[in-house]
Amino acid sequence: MAEKGQITTYMILGIVFVLIVMAVLLFKEPKTEQPSLLNEETQKVRMFVDSCIDTSAKQGILLIASRGGYIIPPEHFLKSEYADIPYYYYEGQVVFPSNESMNSQLEEYLGYAIKQCTDNFTSFSSQVEQGEIAVSSEITLDKINLDINYPLTVKTEKEQQAISKFKKSYDIRLERTRGIAEELMDEISKEPALIPYTLMIEKQEQNNVNIMAYEKSNDTAVYLIKDTNSTSLGDIPLIFTFAIKLNESEILPAFTEQGEEI
Repeated sequence: MAEKGQITTYMILGIVFVLIVMAVLLFKEPKTEQPSLLNEETQKVRMFVDSCIDTSAKQGILLIASRGGYIIPPEHFLKSEYADIPYYYYEGQVVFPSNESMNSQLEEYLGYAIKQCTDNFTSFSSQVEQGEIAVSSEITLDKINLDINYPLTVKTEKEQQAISKFKKSYDIRLERTRGIAEELMDEISKEPALIPYTLMIEKQEQNNVNIMAYEKSNDTAVYLIKDTNSTSLGDIPLIFTFAIKLNESEILPAFTEQGEEI
């Protein structure tokens, strides 16, 4: 009987200990609520952040495409009216971005752009405490997935709630266009003064894109890959650009003034 009483005592103490630990964990930090359980003010904050992420992501993706896979242009680039276009071929040197590089630059850009967009939540009457933003992006062939951790605590007179997880998925063919550019460069690097028309036609038909090449000067050409099938962008086309610059000894074939589209 004494042994049985001891076991019962230990069980009760164990249960009490577990309850104390649970209470400490529950009340140490504001509770992270499921979206359906968020109060009105926290829901507004979440919707606001969602909108900022969406705007920043689409702007960043269009920017990185217009700059040939870069947010910050590389050492050699062509300054144009619309974009800073990277030279993938520069006087004998071949340089172009990898998928990993695009991911890294997009993540860095979004960490900055989202914070700028939220503007310390000055438009809200409630107090919103912020943690550091961590962005993880995955750029696959025809999709871009974002997993964002943005710790926020929304404090009202009655309560405080915490939110942090934000996810986005876009049907945007950024990696497809980058891959086409890489394949074109593999061919261009063999004979930089020759336009690879056969390959361009093949890639157009395979990927349902438009490819254009035009002359900027007697030693410089610009290539554009235009995709209208990135549905998350609506009517806005995804335009991926890069340029080549020849050595003095290399000859650039003649183009029409407006550029020749195939």
